Amino acid sequence: MKTKTLTSVSVVNPQKLKINSTTHLLYVIPSNYEEILNNIREFGILTPLLVNKDYVVISGNLRLKIAIELKLKKVPVVFTDTPNEMMDILAVSSNKFRTKSMVDIASEIRFYDEYYSLRRGERTDLNPQMKLVKDEKDSAYKSIGQYRINKLKSIEKKLKKLHGNTEYSIDILNKQLRKIDEDVCTLNELDKKLERELLNKCNEENKGLKYEIKTHKVSIFNKDCIDMSELKNGIIQTIITSPPYYWMFDYGTGKDQNGQEKTVEEYVENLVRIFDV
Repeated sequence: MKTKTLTSVSVVNPQKLKINSTTHLLYVIPSNYEEILNNIREFGILTPLLVNKDYVVISGNLRLKIAIELKLKKVPVVFTDTPNEMMDILAVSSNKFRTKSMVDIASEIRFYDEYYSLRRGERTDLNPQMKLVKDEKDSAYKSIGQYRINKLKSIEKKLKKLHGNTEYSIDILNKQLRKIDEDVCTLNELDKKLERELLNKCNEENKGLKYEIKTHKVSIFNKDCIDMSELKNGIIQTIITSPPYYWMFDYGTGKDQNGQEKTVEEYVENLVRIFDV
């Protein structure tokens, strides 16, 4: 099926139009909402809304919201004859060039992955409609960039592990992503921070699990080497060690871990104390 758009502009009472529920849930209200509202108050709506024959908005939810808020009597619209099964993909793709927050971008990625991912073995050459969907998704992903897609998926995966599938919610993800929108941190910094939190959680869950494995040739002690009272003096002939580098890696064992000291001097003193044991 093809989408047919009438090129002529009509004027419609905004009260007759219906908000697009898909994009309404996907996108947050932009930070410059008041600026857009004041611009429309002064100059009116310059770009027509795109709507279907049932008066559902395909592109222009924000303009419709502002029109209703400003109590405008008429708004410009262009009608399009779009099949119902293509409404969502067209609505999202029409927002391709909109300035988006990181929360918006993450919502788009979930939308495309959940509703418009091709199943294994599905052929687009036998289904022109699926080809259109694939092309729209590929185009959207290209504009987002593979780096951001990978990072956002990594962040969401880590948050699910930290909170558990039962406690995790999209609100938790959005709260973290707003830190990027507010310039508190970068996408990469947030991903690394969550990686450290996961490591800390793992270490907390396994804290105190000291054990010994002994055979007739080998003894393994999983514990802090500052106390090796199990061993008799003089029985060790060779030590192979790899001390933690100063501020190069967080092992997630707490503030007192080696390598996380406040000064280099304190770091060296702790190493000397361990080697002297």
